[in-house]
Amino acid sequence: LDCLNAARLSPSSLNCQPWRFLVIDNPILKNKVAGAICNPLLKINLHARQAPVLILVVSDLSESANPLVRTALRRMGMVPYDIGSAVQTLCLAAADHGLGSCILGSIRNRQQLRSLLDLGSNLEIHLAVALGYPASGQIEAPLTPKEFDLLVFLVSNKGIALSREKILQKVWNYDYYGEDRTVDTHIKMLRGHLGSCRKYIVTVWGIGYKFDPDAL
Repeated sequence: LDCLNAARLSPSSLNCQPWRFLVIDNPILKNKVAGAICNPLLKINLHARQAPVLILVVSDLSESANPLVRTALRRMGMVPYDIGSAVQTLCLAAADHGLGSCILGSIRNRQQLRSLLDLGSNLEIHLAVALGYPASGQIEAPLTPKEFDLLVFLVSNKGIALSREKILQKVWNYDYYGEDRTVDTHIKMLRGHLGSCRKYIVTVWGIGYKFDPDAL
């Protein structure tokens, strides 16, 4: 609930918050929805079957009381950007609670999803989020390549306080200009993957981060 509240309050164009979050936690329905999202043949979005909760993200501009607002949003094409910001906020809030998450942008069968969830034609399906660690006995979602590179770099420099500039230069191969949130975002996502070991990635205030296996 805290994750959804954080995403719900995310800023958006013209302050309209066009997104809607449909939480699917019933195991039977979740498995059916996961079947419409993932593609076993191409091994895409398999996290949909592993996570205990799925969140479908849709937009509905018809609820805007002002038709001028609806027209402006469509012409500016800002809805996908607003939804992306809200979903990122949701995933970062989940990471703060020690929950893993995965954004599922490619949906195999949108029409099947509409039928399963009885979605009206006014709702546009954008993406889904797999939330929570996999159930016992299932394979946990792997790190992304960049998250893995970040973890390797931190562990290789165990006990050393690393600035954001240094991390960006070594892991992303580009310079830091003072406002880039790339490192902070990936640190939060990485901590979400590490579970009880997340405490080993320590924030060094005023500098950046370090890997400390002795952290309490």
